[in-house]
Amino acid sequence: MNATLDTHQDQPLRRSDSATPTRRLPRVVWAVLIAAVLLRVVALDTYPTPYHQDELTDIYDGYSIATTGADRTGARWPILTRSMGPGGYCPALNVYLCALASSLGGRTVWVSRMPAVLGGMLTVWLVFVTARRLLGERGGFIALLLVSFTPISMIYARQIHMGVYLPPLFAILCVYLCDCLFVRASDKRAATPSWSQIALAGFVIGFSTHAYSGSRITAPLLAVAACVLLATALRKGRRSWGVIARGTGILTLGVLAGAGLTIYAAIATPEMFFSRSGHIMPPLANGPRWWIETLSANLAMNLDPRYLFLSFGEFRHLSVARLGVASLPFLYVGLIAIVIQSIRKRDVRLAMIPITIIIGLIPGVISTGNPNPMRTSIVWAMYPIATAYGALCVGSILLRIRQRTRTVGPSWETENDQWARLGFAAASLMIVVSGVWYVSQYVSRTDLHGRAAQSAYAEVGTWLRDHGSEYDRIYIDVDGVFGELYVAAFSGMTPAEYQRTPREGTVTAMGWDKFRRLGRYYFDSTDAARQDWQQSSQDERWLIVRSVDDMLELEKPVKITTTKNTSDDVRASVSD
Repeated sequence: MNATLDTHQDQPLRRSDSATPTRRLPRVVWAVLIAAVLLRVVALDTYPTPYHQDELTDIYDGYSIATTGADRTGARWPILTRSMGPGGYCPALNVYLCALASSLGGRTVWVSRMPAVLGGMLTVWLVFVTARRLLGERGGFIALLLVSFTPISMIYARQIHMGVYLPPLFAILCVYLCDCLFVRASDKRAATPSWSQIALAGFVIGFSTHAYSGSRITAPLLAVAACVLLATALRKGRRSWGVIARGTGILTLGVLAGAGLTIYAAIATPEMFFSRSGHIMPPLANGPRWWIETLSANLAMNLDPRYLFLSFGEFRHLSVARLGVASLPFLYVGLIAIVIQSIRKRDVRLAMIPITIIIGLIPGVISTGNPNPMRTSIVWAMYPIATAYGALCVGSILLRIRQRTRTVGPSWETENDQWARLGFAAASLMIVVSGVWYVSQYVSRTDLHGRAAQSAYAEVGTWLRDHGSEYDRIYIDVDGVFGELYVAAFSGMTPAEYQRTPREGTVTAMGWDKFRRLGRYYFDSTDAARQDWQQSSQDERWLIVRSVDDMLELEKPVKITTTKNTSDDVRASVSD
């Protein structure tokens, strides 16, 4: 739809076929960018409530690497970290970013989450400049509004979880670099892209395998797509077959270089590298018919309008909403239109958007627990561009209909500009208003911003930091998982102490660690603590903690003591 609607130089759907315009950004763009920063930075240590256990494991591992050169399990400079157990080894890139943050700014919540904020803001900027290159000024601005005020984009940029902010950042960076290559490759008058540019694009695609476990699937597929589209663009630009072979070869070498450590880990430690896939992927033995039906159903769930636009407050993998309702139905229109345009015009630049979306959905589609916004996090950087394209297509079609039915009045160009500006302003206002509404609802409801954060463990750990030294053994009977990690982090146990502290526990069927003991801390029920007490010499002072306001001291004689929290403001931070 893009080229066929390019009938006037001021047409809003017109895109730039060369480099991004270099003129100064309008003030309204700066205003949106500043708003995007504020939405991701203000009260970062409160919304969402810190910490989700996946955040904390990377923060504490990063703290450990920064101070000891090894993660909390003692693995020195790991490529893969144990995360929550032997069934969940993950790429270590986010851990090293956490290590850098803690080294530079300490171990507060705000500092710990700052890499996610910076990654989220870089994603916002890349979405804007990529959309502006592809769709022109108005399309770029709509995409900027969408990514800035989209609920999932805001929430995911405020959590230091590898799966929610790194994959979309790498995805849009790959699309931007590839678009720069395709412009020069397909232009008969321009010089062939330099080999360093091609190698850089390939390296970024390969390096994205360090972002998240699902990126090990998406990165090779993105590499194949980039090679095919680059060859198509070079052929369109009348390049020789030798140039095409060299270009795709250098791109491939760049991918292999970027994924070098990932490839090494897959060969050297396959049991760790493939540990996660065995728990989340259905067995191949189910048969082709079952797989076709299941994959089709999973794809439909990930594209369901209720899931994407209408399920605010429905918690799914660290998000409580996905896209704003203002994007409906423009996303679907944009996806259809962009595919049609790519095929009709053999437009390799536009083709990269739907191809990346399809590839980004694959990790979720082929795994259990759908729909899963975290496994498909790549698409959240692509949807604003596709939605902006759909909005411009709808606006252009409406203007054409009006032109045909209007027999008197101003010329089409003047009318087009007038109505296009009105529609553009209305769409922008809808996006901003819906975004502000989402933010107000999220902040006002503890059940949304406090979901999945194990605040009880954080409060108990903080209390034990100040009072736990009085007891020889401490039993913690608190609802939640991975209590040993919260207690270690919030009670002030240093990574060096953690590494040499005796640990006892089991591994669940899912491959997660389940601790019963970490030094003098025991994670068991009150009844189990009483039984242990009866079997002991009873010459020690034990404490059973059920909350900071509900504790049972075991000593001679046994007495129940209610201990009030000593601080009204328990700071959720990794303390010394």
